[in-house]
Amino acid sequence: MAPLALVLTVLLTVPASAQTPAPAAVKTSTTPVKKKAAAKTTPAKATPAKSEPAKTAPAIPQADPFTTAMSRIKATDSATRRMGVEDLARLRDPRGIPALQAAAADADAYVRAAAVNSLGLLRVAGSTGTVVAALAQDPSGQVRQSAAVALAYLNNPGTAPALVAALKDAEPGVRFAAARSLGALRSKEGGPALLAALKDADPGMRRTAAAALGQIGDPAAADALIGAMKDEDAFVRQEAARGLGQMGDAKAKDVLKAALADTAKGVVLNAATALSRLGDSSGLKAAGAMLKDADAQTRQQASAVLADVGDMDSLEALNIAIQAEKDPSTKQSLEFSRQRLKIRIEQQKATKK
Repeated sequence: MAPLALVLTVLLTVPASAQTPAPAAVKTSTTPVKKKAAAKTTPAKATPAKSEPAKTAPAIPQADPFTTAMSRIKATDSATRRMGVEDLARLRDPRGIPALQAAAADADAYVRAAAVNSLGLLRVAGSTGTVVAALAQDPSGQVRQSAAVALAYLNNPGTAPALVAALKDAEPGVRFAAARSLGALRSKEGGPALLAALKDADPGMRRTAAAALGQIGDPAAADALIGAMKDEDAFVRQEAARGLGQMGDAKAKDVLKAALADTAKGVVLNAATALSRLGDSSGLKAAGAMLKDADAQTRQQASAVLADVGDMDSLEALNIAIQAEKDPSTKQSLEFSRQRLKIRIEQQKATKK
């Protein structure tokens, strides 16, 4: 047996690692660990809050327009009465006619003028006497002028004598309105008085008379309008040219051809139109030349003339003018005229087939 001291010596010299066995090495895997997908959570649906039905305010009763107008026409204030008259005219309610007739005798001239005007616009045949009386007797020139205009709307040939008498009214506005209404009525009865007015000192009256004679279209006035083509006022010549075209009297061709050299553009354009209506296209070239005028309004007017009486050459002139036109508004006007002319030419071709 080994001595005890030797055993102890051996034990004391053994390394500590030899005394306690090392734990086995842990093998690590290179395969990635799959993570578990997170459980899907469905959001809870919000429960809409219950809303109480909106409370509607009680409907406010609307005033009847006719009742309101009738109330106004009886007001003490003249401005309110006039408003009532105009309201009745807009409503066009036959129930308001008696009130309008009564208002034609109102103390205020503005109310009377509005009433007379309304009776004309509504074409109240039974009011002819009221309107004629206003034209002949009312002290206000404004009322008499409104009456003269209203007679054109009433379209009663029997009112011609009253209109002829009004051609001698002291107020220019009344005379002009009477002449226009005689033209609108195509009243041959008014012809002699209008021929006399064609020599009036006021160029405005001469213009209006020439226009009215053209509307009436009585060949008996052709010579007078031919003479008016030499009037010093360009607008008188312009209306005379238009009137001669409306009459269609061939003996006016020479004076109309001469007018193609007039210094006033409006005269040239009206003469060109009149000649075309008489079967003479010699004025179309002059009208086409004005498509190049420096004034935009003149170019538009020229295109309108060509739309009314132009031919295939005029159509080509419009095409060229449209390409060259820089002003957007004028270009649109030219295009509209071209379209009108195309339609007219197509209709003419269809008629000939």
